[in-house]
Amino acid sequence: LIDDSFSFIWNDDSNKKSINELNNFSEFDNSNDQNLLKSRFEILNFRETNPYDSSPLFVKNDILMNHFDGYFIWYDNDYQRAIDNFIKLSGATPLIPRYALGNWWSKWWEYTDEELINLMLEFRNQQIPLSVCVVDMDWHLVAVPGYDTNGWTGYTWNNSFFKQPEQFISQLHQLGLHVTLNLHPHGGVWPYENAYEKMKIHMNQNSWSSKEINFDFSSSRFITGYFHWLHHVHERNPGAGVDFWWIDWQQGKQSKIAGADPLFLLNHFHFLDLQKDQSTRSIILSRWPGLGGHRYPIGFSGDTFVTWDILAFLPFLTATSANVAYTWWSHDVGGFNGGIENAEIFVRWVQFSVFSPIFRLHSVKSLYTDRIPWSLDDQTSLSAIREMMQLRHSLIPYIYTMAFKTTTKNIALCRPMYYEWPNLEESYIFVNQYLFGSNLIVAPFIKPIKKNVNYARNVIWLPAIEGGWFNIFTGEFMGGAIENENKYKFGQSRELTNSEIKAIYGRITDIPVYAKAGSIIPLINRPLKWGGHNHISHNLELLIFSGANGEFELFEDDGLTNNYVNNNYILTKFTQNWYNLVNELGYQILNFTINRSNCANEIN
Repeated sequence: LIDDSFSFIWNDDSNKKSINELNNFSEFDNSNDQNLLKSRFEILNFRETNPYDSSPLFVKNDILMNHFDGYFIWYDNDYQRAIDNFIKLSGATPLIPRYALGNWWSKWWEYTDEELINLMLEFRNQQIPLSVCVVDMDWHLVAVPGYDTNGWTGYTWNNSFFKQPEQFISQLHQLGLHVTLNLHPHGGVWPYENAYEKMKIHMNQNSWSSKEINFDFSSSRFITGYFHWLHHVHERNPGAGVDFWWIDWQQGKQSKIAGADPLFLLNHFHFLDLQKDQSTRSIILSRWPGLGGHRYPIGFSGDTFVTWDILAFLPFLTATSANVAYTWWSHDVGGFNGGIENAEIFVRWVQFSVFSPIFRLHSVKSLYTDRIPWSLDDQTSLSAIREMMQLRHSLIPYIYTMAFKTTTKNIALCRPMYYEWPNLEESYIFVNQYLFGSNLIVAPFIKPIKKNVNYARNVIWLPAIEGGWFNIFTGEFMGGAIENENKYKFGQSRELTNSEIKAIYGRITDIPVYAKAGSIIPLINRPLKWGGHNHISHNLELLIFSGANGEFELFEDDGLTNNYVNNNYILTKFTQNWYNLVNELGYQILNFTINRSNCANEIN
């Protein structure tokens, strides 16, 4: 049903035995341990449980129905093919707005509007670009006298901190920043909220009642009022509206809809609501809602501790999440709380995050936990952070093109090494390095500097390819080139030839990132001190790595609307062809071409 080979479907109308037996099956018999599914089957189903519109929800359900259509997808170690079929069943990953790929600022803190605007201006003065300003929970009323509430839930601006909310958001927009507000909706709607009386009428609650309105996403009436009275009022102001919402649900998986996680429902409805006019792309920030959550980007990995062990885990988590199509992770850059604060771990976290899906600074409400780069005493560390955050914005053309590939071809920005080299054992050993787009390998430093040499150390693996690998910062050739194939007998694997496993060392300013020979990496002209995230890049810098033929097809559109669905975008193909004439003439020839491969409609 899904493909012509290696897939099957079973349909069981009355007997659950075969399904239960498969669900209890513990492990595939494969000594190489290279299968996408190894430990268990996930039983998932499509159910019409959506009271808001007609599209089905994709929810986990532990109670099997009398009729169950099961799909078993297994392609041995062709992981991308398995993901392609998983997405055929569960839905594609939407294209995220271009601005989401820049640097985000966030901190749980009782900022005033003036303090937060001044902080954003100082980022600009420090030439550290940002694209998103996150306002945590203290944007709304928290401690209200006379009400027994924990204060986490709120929908009314705290005018003690934000005297003119619309003017505040407008100022952020004028700086080129997009705005998201934090939500903890579990607490419902309390009488002190501005929208309480309207919600009470909407819910047909007695006019004399002063009881809080409970959160209930099993009620279509509540859902309608939830968006209309509690959210649209903050979104609809031209030039001064909230761009998207941070859904910070932490209250469990139970709801009145059997098998439906409230967080998944919140993801689903918020995403639908933001794209209701079919023009602007939806985006949310949410904790992991479960399988199928890839349809509602972006996710965040929770309140991470400031430890080297957590930092070491994040590259592995980010890359292997491609195995369930959950490609748009954001992590608390620098860590949220706990651990020991120091400049080194902050710099290493920043370096990794520049080469991760989403870059979002964040930390706990504490005077002693800070992610403001210039608060560091160490000027070397500050310079390293500034250069990396500038690079992130310069990389947006490359990353945004990969985002388009995620949407149209199901290829994640960050993938494990075994997606490209599934037959090589090293792909399953070097789990803290990963593919970043189609051209790069990233192997971040995830351990402290060795004091006796004042360098950090990492052991990396560079698989053998034509032309080998280059350090993108220095241009240094790193090895991994396949030798002349005429030396080898017919049938011998060329993949194993000249793979490189080596120890590398780096200063605090270094991060190991390698481009394959033939790579073309489009960048916005450097240094990019502010901006670059909202519009098509009119000035591009191309990093070109020799030694092999290669191409890159740059995707560009307006970055914000859904017009790309109607082919309103531009594809520009850069191609390099190398002719090795060293033996004959003593030199090489590069033929480089630029072609517009798609231009159905011009974009301003």
